[in-house]
Amino acid sequence: MPEPDHGREGVARKYVLGLDMLTVPSYWSAGTYSHKKPLPGVLARNPVLPHRTGPTALAQAVALLTGRRVGIPAIASATGMVAQAIRYLPGVGVELVAKLDPASMLGQCLAAVDAGGVVLVQWQPLAWKNEPPEPSRWMLVVGLERPWPRPGQETLSGISASALLVLDATIPRVWGSGHNMHLVPGWTARTMEGGLQRGLVIAAGALVPKGPPSGGDAA
Repeated sequence: MPEPDHGREGVARKYVLGLDMLTVPSYWSAGTYSHKKPLPGVLARNPVLPHRTGPTALAQAVALLTGRRVGIPAIASATGMVAQAIRYLPGVGVELVAKLDPASMLGQCLAAVDAGGVVLVQWQPLAWKNEPPEPSRWMLVVGLERPWPRPGQETLSGISASALLVLDATIPRVWGSGHNMHLVPGWTARTMEGGLQRGLVIAAGALVPKGPPSGGDAA
């Protein structure tokens, strides 16, 4: 497990179980001789095209939750994502997130990560001026960000999340970081280099192991 990451001053970050980010975002393979492997898609020579982000994000989730690397067919919709997640993750509870407003989303994502799970979000960028809208894409939520406890607060318990930390396969990875984009209430997507994009979360699925999480708290 990675050590707690306090991020910017006054900010705490919690990452999903099993994520290693010493170099590139990686997982630990299953089996007797477990070893670290890059998550699917992060070492691709070219960014993943939007229509392939569903299979890539789900393959990343499978790797983190099971230690297995799998190939996943095309995914055309949120219901298709749920069907494929159930197929490849039989020991994991799969559920579409019902409320997609920022406050509800942040709370449900925090609950899933606290329970040892991950969340997949479908992001729809908004059109800019007269340009046609970009296609939607799926991204893996690998963590959350929230304010650091104020004086007198001893733990992060009860402090609401303020941003989602996501891995977006359509943009370059960031060396030494588990994520390459923030999604903040509004919704605004912000890359690590400072690029901004307005959009909407149009679907999300929580993937949570049916047993208690194994491992420590990352923040």
